[in-house]
Amino acid sequence: MRRPPAAIDRGDQAGQKYRPAPIHCRVLALPERRAVLFLPGVILLAILLVALFFPALGVFVGIFTPVPLILIYLQWGKPIGLISMGVLFMVLVSLAGPQQAMIFVAEYALVAVIMGETIGLSLPYDRSIFFSTLGSAVLSIVLIWMFVADMGMSPVDFFKEEIDRALQKYLESAQELENSSVDMEVLKKFAGEASRMFAQAFPAIIAIGALTVAVINYFSVRFLWLRFYTSEYFAAADLTRWVLPDYWVWPFIISGGALLGLDSAGFAIGLNVFLVLFTLYFLQGMAIMHHFLQAKNAPRPLWVIIYILIFAQPIFMGLIMGVGLFDIWLDFRKLRVTATPDQEE
Repeated sequence: MRRPPAAIDRGDQAGQKYRPAPIHCRVLALPERRAVLFLPGVILLAILLVALFFPALGVFVGIFTPVPLILIYLQWGKPIGLISMGVLFMVLVSLAGPQQAMIFVAEYALVAVIMGETIGLSLPYDRSIFFSTLGSAVLSIVLIWMFVADMGMSPVDFFKEEIDRALQKYLESAQELENSSVDMEVLKKFAGEASRMFAQAFPAIIAIGALTVAVINYFSVRFLWLRFYTSEYFAAADLTRWVLPDYWVWPFIISGGALLGLDSAGFAIGLNVFLVLFTLYFLQGMAIMHHFLQAKNAPRPLWVIIYILIFAQPIFMGLIMGVGLFDIWLDFRKLRVTATPDQEE
């Protein structure tokens, strides 16, 4: 009797390329891993239940929505992956309306598709995260532009109006507690400047949000795939060795200078570039921190304490960003190899 074909060809032999096998072959060939087949569904169900019964946690848990979709994409292939996203999209249309469903596509579904494709093509993890971030951010900005255009407003005016409304409620609450009119005048002036800056920085805020979602989901999928599946795709994804190109420091310096003396348009461009690059250098600093904690075999409780301090105190976030920035010159991890005279000859 002829044996069934192997369920999953992981490309262990030289020159072979991974191609998803039929679903029934996977189930028959891997009886001991049947529980893994339902892992994406279990994760997706858990996310939906938490969002339904604990709305306060829904925003945080919703960030992980692409994780089960990417797992389905990698485990079953593109057709099943796209069908699962389409089904989830239709469910959201029926339950929350088309506007919320389009937000889901921009923030999560597109990230899952791009990340599933780039991981399947074995692209480096930084490119996978970059393309996922770019796609999500661009689509989100386009959707926002279309939404506010129907209202006869620009995105900056729309966000400024929303921020002003929220700040006005805060000022009214603060005025009931404060007796000093001078302090309130200063606070109102600061609130007006802050709302203008936040409104002008909306593209950077969206890009940073998309980057955060992409990074969290990539490394969540990496953890689950290496834990429950195989070492394919993610074996070389080592965040501790991530380095920004050195020449990126020049846009960072120029954008910082633009915040000091340019007009409104130049200030807005400089602000957005500065915020995005600040975030990237912060991530590089986090990679350096992770490298040293890993190299020194630091106990896990120390990891938790350090990360809580970093994200709880803005001064530590600035310090970590500085570490990432000055890594260009100090090379904390000794990753930049300088050729010796003998090697140059």
